[in-house]
Amino acid sequence: MTGNDTRRLALLKFLRSAWTNVSARQIAKEFWLPLTLATAWSLFNVAPLEANIATLKNFINVLGGSFFFLSWINGQWLRIRKQIRTDNLLNSIESRVTNTLEQLTSRTDEIIAQITGGDSFCYLMPLAGRHGNLMLIQKGPHPVYDVSVRICDIDSAEALRNKHPEWLIVDGKPKTDQFYKWEGPHIPGYAMDTEAALDLVEGRVRSFNIFMFARNGAFTQQIKVFTADGERYVATQVLKNVSLGVRAKVFEQIDEKFPRDADGTIKWR
Repeated sequence: MTGNDTRRLALLKFLRSAWTNVSARQIAKEFWLPLTLATAWSLFNVAPLEANIATLKNFINVLGGSFFFLSWINGQWLRIRKQIRTDNLLNSIESRVTNTLEQLTSRTDEIIAQITGGDSFCYLMPLAGRHGNLMLIQKGPHPVYDVSVRICDIDSAEALRNKHPEWLIVDGKPKTDQFYKWEGPHIPGYAMDTEAALDLVEGRVRSFNIFMFARNGAFTQQIKVFTADGERYVATQVLKNVSLGVRAKVFEQIDEKFPRDADGTIKWR
């Protein structure tokens, strides 16, 4: 192998190594088009070609200006295209992150609701009979836990307050109230008979307030019961204590034959 062959082989290795380099490939990718167009434009401007110094200078001057101008335009185009790809990629990442966070939030809320009860609640409904026991009914998609109940007999409390107010409170508790606790869990669709009962009077509307406390907050059930000819008619609504002094109605049930006031409404107490 001669010296020329050795130099030629070394040059080929250098060119191959340079081409495999990422920077070199990127440079060739970005500048081959401006160089080609600038060369063509330069040849067009200096035609006809003459083998002299003046023609060479003119060619180099036109080539240099054209090449840098076209390189700048090409660089701007590549930058804008890259920026668009980057923006699309960032938007895609943001969308996936947002979707993941929403799913995480939703599943976290669901876990908390399964533990606390979420927006579910329980309410009481009287069974048939003058002293019919109350049935505890769960309503909502999540189980309810640790239900503490205070049943306030409004009519009996008012009557006792008017006649013997000193008898109204016994051992720090209203004499006319009943207190119970049912731990649960009270699963969706759950209903059970309880030992609690309402004192119902034939031919009269009896009013009660039922205060309930569970893991997911406090609820107030207002209930009116009318009995006539062995039939029982009920009007009730459940209010959730949203904040101090603010309550939201979450349930209402009124039997069609329940007696209403003259204006067709029911006055809750």
